[in-house]
Amino acid sequence: MEERKERVIKHIVSFSGGKDSTAMVLRLIAEHWPLDEIVFFDTGWEFPQMYEHIDKVERFIGREIVRLHPKELFDYTMCERPIVRRKKTDLMHGKVYRHGNGWPSFACRWCMRIKIATIDRYCGDAIRYVGIAADETKRLKERNYPLVKMGMTESDCLAYC
Repeated sequence: MEERKERVIKHIVSFSGGKDSTAMVLRLIAEHWPLDEIVFFDTGWEFPQMYEHIDKVERFIGREIVRLHPKELFDYTMCERPIVRRKKTDLMHGKVYRHGNGWPSFACRWCMRIKIATIDRYCGDAIRYVGIAADETKRLKERNYPLVKMGMTESDCLAYC
């Protein structure tokens, strides 16, 4: 008879280092939720205090926080990366028409696309925990939001930390 191996689904926290994701990690561990990994996307643009905070959280919980990095440095993507025109009706189609994506903004969130794609590639089909608080209704999508299930608002998260 053939043995069937059950596929194990990992549980991964997407950790930003902010108050919400910090409170979420602490509560998940305290309440014994399934948690295989904690990942942090390092843009290379973080304040030194953010790296200190991540190190402090690692020491406090006794677990590693995996640092993920973009394929290309954000400085290169923002200022130097050749941008090719994609519009087929444009005379510049297929040609470099500028260099760099410029500063990230609400109109052009290239940095978020890179962050999400990198985390998606790393996590695959894992169950992901994202630190969205219960009172951030505009940000809620179809993801696993433990803070919403716990009823924790942004101010609750700050107090918990």
